Amino acid sequence: MAYQIATGFNNQAGLTSVSPQPSSDGVAISRVIYTVNQKAIDDGIYVTLWRYSALDQTSLNNILSTMGIAAGTRTYEVTVRTTDETRSYSDYNAILISPLGYEGNTRAKYEGGFWHNVVFEFRLLEKLP
Repeated sequence: MAYQIATGFNNQAGLTSVSPQPSSDGVAISRVIYTVNQKAIDDGIYVTLWRYSALDQTSLNNILSTMGIAAGTRTYEVTVRTTDETRSYSDYNAILISPLGYEGNTRAKYEGGFWHNVVFEFRLLEKLP
């Protein structure tokens, strides 16, 4: 299996592998709260991050093209195949947050001919059958 993405929701037939493949810790809840008796309660949305420590411009352009990311747009409706909490691959509808091109982004930095700490954030994951 591989990390894959397609534009639009419910587009499992359009899934395409991302190259190079990212690193990811899988799907997780964005926030956990603890009750007085220390019981953990999920209290957030499901998210996953696809990370690249360093990418040259050509590799980044290829990833952006595969993901359907255009300059100046911040969010996208996508279908992704990514690792879940059991480290198995599953398909999800998600909102992709672009790592580039918006004010206040502190993750992706261009230095020495490479993009460093490029993080693609997928939020509001909804598992598909």
